[in-house]
Amino acid sequence: MKIFRLVVVLILAGSVSACGVDKFFIERAVNKVDSDIVNHLEDFATLTEAQEAQATAIADSVQLLVKQNTLPKVSELIELVAQDIEADGVLQQSTYDTVVAFFYRPFPLSNNDPLLSEVARFFYEMSSEQDIEVREKLQADYIERKENRDDRDLEKQKDGIAKTLKTIFKGMDVGRSSDQIDEMRAILDARIDLGKETEEHNIKVNQAFITLTKDKGDSLSAFTERYAEAWQMLEDGANSAHPDEFKRNADNGFEAINYLFASLDGEERMRAANVIREYETFFLELATAE
Repeated sequence: MKIFRLVVVLILAGSVSACGVDKFFIERAVNKVDSDIVNHLEDFATLTEAQEAQATAIADSVQLLVKQNTLPKVSELIELVAQDIEADGVLQQSTYDTVVAFFYRPFPLSNNDPLLSEVARFFYEMSSEQDIEVREKLQADYIERKENRDDRDLEKQKDGIAKTLKTIFKGMDVGRSSDQIDEMRAILDARIDLGKETEEHNIKVNQAFITLTKDKGDSLSAFTERYAEAWQMLEDGANSAHPDEFKRNADNGFEAINYLFASLDGEERMRAANVIREYETFFLELATAE
């Protein structure tokens, strides 16, 4: 489901990956979380006036939680990265693992019972005609995502990661040479293809939400429990069923980014840490902005 898709934009700052991203675009994304969530909810079905108001209330709650919880957490992660680069010149494994864990679950709705209950009620109270619209939307979104994934094979994924890391280091004002970027890209060749595992997970998640539109059960409370289970499955991700394989790719990313960090001299390390901390301050300012 795409209800909170835009919130995931915030994970760009979960590590040094915010560097090189124009702050204007990050600020714009944060400030538009509420309106984009309303738009996503409206995409599922033709809503009544009362449902429009309910969608707005849900979006307002998410916007508040993003500012109160997600943005401060992002700043904490950025500070951990800056400290590692200053002190050691590379990321520590514990820092990297913390960042990766945040990437997997940047906005855990399953941890917020009141908000999760409101989202569940939003879909529970839809009419049978609206349920059909929701199913059609879920299936269309699934097909679109699958086509995009099919078009992005393992080599394209590796190239995308290499391009992102190149942009990150350039954004930190410590751009690396072509030879260094090529060496980093060679490290990424050890990544394994997890497309099949990811696809199997996505099918299960999509089917779980479609089933909820066909069989809502006897009560809102029972529906909410089932909705929470489906959402938990979504948040757990394919990595939950294949932890070793996904850890292997995560560790490969750790090796690649630290290869580039290790190539920095003392002055470059301080420069990079200073740029990273600029983003730390920026996200704290976003968290407190009216």
